[in-house]
Amino acid sequence: VAILSIFGVLVTVIGFIFAVPVAVIIGSGILIGELVSGFFSRISGNGLFSDEMLLDMLIGGIAGGIASLFGWAAGVGAAGSSVVRWLGTRIPWLGRAFPKAFGGSVGASVDQSLWDLLKEGKINWKNALIAGGLGLVMVFGGEYAGVKFFKNCVAYGQPANSYLAVMLPKLDCFYSPDRGGGNESGSSAGNSVSKRIVDEFGNAIPYGFSSLDEYYKFVDTLKSELPEDTVILFQGSSVTGKSHKTGKAFDKDRTSDFDIALINDDLYLQGLEAKFRSKTEPNRMGPLLPKQLDKLGLYGIQKKMIKMSGRDVNFMLFESVEEALRRPSIMVVR
Repeated sequence: VAILSIFGVLVTVIGFIFAVPVAVIIGSGILIGELVSGFFSRISGNGLFSDEMLLDMLIGGIAGGIASLFGWAAGVGAAGSSVVRWLGTRIPWLGRAFPKAFGGSVGASVDQSLWDLLKEGKINWKNALIAGGLGLVMVFGGEYAGVKFFKNCVAYGQPANSYLAVMLPKLDCFYSPDRGGGNESGSSAGNSVSKRIVDEFGNAIPYGFSSLDEYYKFVDTLKSELPEDTVILFQGSSVTGKSHKTGKAFDKDRTSDFDIALINDDLYLQGLEAKFRSKTEPNRMGPLLPKQLDKLGLYGIQKKMIKMSGRDVNFMLFESVEEALRRPSIMVVR
């Protein structure tokens, strides 16, 4: 149990340091699984840190880590599906909540199945079904409560299909508002950025827009120009609020740009044929150069978006949504 706990802590810390969401999810799953199993083992009558309690904690930690991985994969997979993207265009709240709820359901089912298998020697499918249903209801309930009661506080810095956004939602109040109403994001007042705008559901939109209508006009135009079914994610300082290179706040002493990730199979395959693949990041292409954009038919779109926004717009291609989500992103769900 001690070794498993140390492993869980190390994986979680490494995940936070190197911004690897899946590592945070697995490490947290191990630790939470141990704690919850130990708690229920104790109240069921087992002695404190007895052999029975330690065995329950070990099983709970193993099940929790594996279940978290399955839940994360299911949530990311669901969010990247064409059905959920279509759902998001019709019912934004449901399109955002469904991948999280589906991931929570799968994770709960796997956790219960592994617990029964390791504890009793066989899977109890009834228990697995009940656990999956509870996981679905709990995540949907949490999402509803966030929109209903905390919409002025909750602002997801992660996209809708980031499983990390379910487990560790980024709160607008996390940014330590300064006296002027801005958000310092843990930095000095000199690097403060303007207060983040949120949509009608409490979700943060990227920095760089003066209003929600301006943001919607930008993304609607971009979507209409790009190939059908292209997934769009804002990245970089418009998401984090500060430059990765200098640490300066968005639009501080300069006009910041928009970094936009695109996921489209046809565009990506064209890029592969043209050998646009990055040497340092094999699953990413870009920021794309003017000649590359022209070859992909994106150069005119880039110029149009630059003119509309009054700032530079950089396009990157990613192999999958999962690869794009390895860095802070806000998905366009509209």
